[in-house]
Amino acid sequence: MTSWKLLVLFALLSSCLADTPSDSVKVDPARKRAEIVVERPGGEVIIYLEPVSNLVFHTLNMYDLFAGQGTDYALRSDEGARGAVDTEIRSQFGGSDRHFSRQGTVSVYSPAMKTFLEQQAYLKDPDESLLEGLGPAPFGTALTKTWNNFYREYWNRRFEALLEEFRKMDANVRWNEMLGRMERVAGRQWQGTMRVFAVEATGSSAFTFAKTVCIGTLKADDDAGFVHEGLHLLLRKEWASSPRIAHLMSDASFQHKIWGSDWASYYEQAFVVLADLHLRKARPRKQMSEEEFLRLNLQGNGAGELSEIALGVVLPYLRNPDGRLEEVMWQLVSQSEAKRRAAR
Repeated sequence: MTSWKLLVLFALLSSCLADTPSDSVKVDPARKRAEIVVERPGGEVIIYLEPVSNLVFHTLNMYDLFAGQGTDYALRSDEGARGAVDTEIRSQFGGSDRHFSRQGTVSVYSPAMKTFLEQQAYLKDPDESLLEGLGPAPFGTALTKTWNNFYREYWNRRFEALLEEFRKMDANVRWNEMLGRMERVAGRQWQGTMRVFAVEATGSSAFTFAKTVCIGTLKADDDAGFVHEGLHLLLRKEWASSPRIAHLMSDASFQHKIWGSDWASYYEQAFVVLADLHLRKARPRKQMSEEEFLRLNLQGNGAGELSEIALGVVLPYLRNPDGRLEEVMWQLVSQSEAKRRAAR
């Protein structure tokens, strides 16, 4: 073969290789689980698709422990899923988990997630000894019955479709690049291991646990709560310890219908909602203006009263994050508090 033909062949092979992305999703087909590992200078992010976390959140949802969140979960109306709910156990819970609702009568989510992480249940296969030990009684029994009577068959049948969604989500999010943008907005670098659990049962909701865990929806055009909850994990409300903000709020009689006296979570939520939408380049699907879209999202995330001030203070910073996060939060808090106190 002549040299020019070799050069052409080499160029064609190189082009093919360049256009074929390496598969970052590592799959264990026998155990029906997958994960993505994203290495970062200060640590790593691991995104999981595995049965135990999905079972835990499916059970929380089916036993109505989400305080009205996750109601758009498709299996809530599935006859098989509903038939696997033990009505006697359900009656013992007596309503929403206290983690999600201050009117709740039980506490399942926090102890269950604490044990889930301590035992590294996300690396294990569901069995009775594992499930019975996750969370206080009778939640372990509810998990075991749900797995035996419905979810095991569902997971085995559904895994390939979930895996396809997981692959598409991976391609869309670009975790490494996105985390870099999140770090720039938050003004700090992620350190350690962040674990992201992609589950179906959260519906359109997402949660954090401890200082390292995000839980959110598994969907091709979603991110399992990575940006929104990951920003909370990066920020950790540390801006609230700024002397001038702490002094301003030290004598504040702050009380909110959703957030109670937790003013730091309230103000951080407004920042994170707008940052999440900005970083993901989210746009309204209906015929509405961008401002209406942003206001609607703030309202839906419990920070609608902050819309006017947040749009004026936070959006300019997000377009050019220059490290002035504390100043931005000071403006957000001080302007809102002035308005709130004047209205008393």
